[in-house]
Amino acid sequence: MKPKIKIIAVFVLLGSFAIQCNERSAESTLTASDTTAQAGTMASERQLHLPWLIDTEYKTKKRNSFLKSGIYTAGHIVAALNAKYPEVQLLQPAMLNDTLWVKIDNSNYLTQQMGSSGAASYLADIVINLTAIDGVNYVKIDFEEGSHAAPGTWTKKDFADFKEIAD
Repeated sequence: MKPKIKIIAVFVLLGSFAIQCNERSAESTLTASDTTAQAGTMASERQLHLPWLIDTEYKTKKRNSFLKSGIYTAGHIVAALNAKYPEVQLLQPAMLNDTLWVKIDNSNYLTQQMGSSGAASYLADIVINLTAIDGVNYVKIDFEEGSHAAPGTWTKKDFADFKEIAD
């Protein structure tokens, strides 16, 4: 009888272990989906601080209805862009006449890893949003040139093919 009890005990322990593993797996899944939802919320909150919401695939721009025109500063927009693109950080901007100067210290992700369309999207987002500031006609972006992007000076006219869409 004792061997039978030991076998039953082993099965009971294995069964309870399997149940605990399934519960932990479900908890992990919940945590992962919660994290994904939080990341989505954070991304939209970041975009709330940009004057324009840009869709480079369709070459459209939509005014951010959560921001009042003229109340944004270069510092606020750079902070929002840095939050939106954590891999490519813009340093604090400097204004000279009608040109806003920004610098990217570590441009490797932009120039080597985002690809040509990713880099173009990033630059469009920067220029369109920073030229929304009163008095900014040009944006000079300084960084080390790479395979997919080069430093330069841009204006809104460089992105005139982005059509404005309504809410």
